[in-house]
Amino acid sequence: MPKQTETFETPTPPAPVDVQAIADAIARGIVQAGNETGPIKQIPVTKYRNRTIYNPDGLYPHKRPAFTRDYYQNGRLIVADVLTPGDIAILESLRAGRYLNRLVEVIERDAEGNEMRSLEVRYPSATRDQRIAAGKVFTSFSQLLQMLHAEQQAVPA
Repeated sequence: MPKQTETFETPTPPAPVDVQAIADAIARGIVQAGNETGPIKQIPVTKYRNRTIYNPDGLYPHKRPAFTRDYYQNGRLIVADVLTPGDIAILESLRAGRYLNRLVEVIERDAEGNEMRSLEVRYPSATRDQRIAAGKVFTSFSQLLQMLHAEQQAVPA
C-alpha cells in the first residue's frame, strides 16, 4: 500500500461582521412589530383595576366585602385580603357546629370587652398524619368553606 501524505488546508478566517448592520436590522424589526400592534394603552392610576386570584373582578379595596366579625382558622386570624368575595360570603353565613364527619368544628364566640364577635374554623392539624388526613378531604381553605356551606345547606337550621 502506498503511503499517503495528508495535506491540511488552513481554514480561512470568517468574514468581518458588520455589527452596526445587525443592530440596525434588529431595530427595524422592533419598530415594525410596534407599528403592527399599535401603541401601548396607558391606564391612569385612578382607573387601574388590580385583578388577582383573590380579587378576580378587580374591585376597589373600599368596594370589596368586609368582615362583620373576626374569623380564625385553627387559632390564626384570617385576613380578608386573601379570600375571594365568595369565600367571605360563605364565612359570613357559617353557623356553629361540627361538619365533615366531625372533622371540622365551627365555633362562634360572643364579644368580650372591646373585641368583636368571632368565629373559628378548627380541624386537627398538629401532626403530619392529621394534616394528611385533612388533605384527603379538602385541599384548600376555599374548598373547605364550599364543603362546609354545602353540608350546612343540606341540614336545615
